[in-house]
Amino acid sequence: MTGECEEMPAQLRNRHSLSKKEKRKLQRILSEKLLAMLDYSDCSLLEIGEYNSGIVYLCDSQCFLLVLQYQGENLYVPCLKRLLHLFRKGIWRGDIEVDRGAVQALMRGADLMVPGIRNVTGYFNNGDIVVILDEDSKAPVSVGKALVSSEDLKAMVSSKSHGKVVLNLHYVGDQVWKDL
Repeated sequence: MTGECEEMPAQLRNRHSLSKKEKRKLQRILSEKLLAMLDYSDCSLLEIGEYNSGIVYLCDSQCFLLVLQYQGENLYVPCLKRLLHLFRKGIWRGDIEVDRGAVQALMRGADLMVPGIRNVTGYFNNGDIVVILDEDSKAPVSVGKALVSSEDLKAMVSSKSHGKVVLNLHYVGDQVWKDL
């Protein structure tokens, strides 16, 4: 920890700078989970802490990566504030673009349904973590777990199917956004 007295959310515990071993583990996680674009080279201080029932990685005191437990597995979820930072620098891209109605539903914590999807880019599998963008601003608004592959999702969108396709894990305005 730095010598500065910094306001820390009550939910963030055991916060400390990453050791060399923890940095190697973080690098391995990012490469294995295909999150290599989650660049942290501009961070002067990398930290780790416990947040609620998960782990959070911090870049210069800002949420960088969440490790959440979901149905017995660890989900590695990029923090939206970091994605927005990378988006502004032109580094980040998204996987799914949605219309205004879907953005409003996502901001209330709803899962993503097919009718709000306007475009699917890139390639992802069922179970992968995906970034959802507002179609107008192209800014990240939500991060979730894909319930179908990109190929299946493209087919569902073109056939005007219905149903839940992404589990909403983190969105602008949620508790993580407010706390970290």
